[in-house]
Amino acid sequence: MTEQPRRPGRPATGKTPTRSMRLGPNYDRAKAKAKANGETISAVVERLLAEYVAEPR
Repeated sequence: MTEQPRRPGRPATGKTPTRSMRLGPNYDRAKAKAKANGETISAVVERLLAEYVAEPR
């Protein structure tokens, strides 16, 4: 089997790529709570995802 040539990667912009997802009615409440706690909703989601993936199966 021959190796396929590698395509160029994402340009090094220094920015995390934006991700899109559908979120239900809890989004507005979570965003308000994050703001009240001095956080962004992105920081909350990132923290909770990190906890989720760190949990043993």
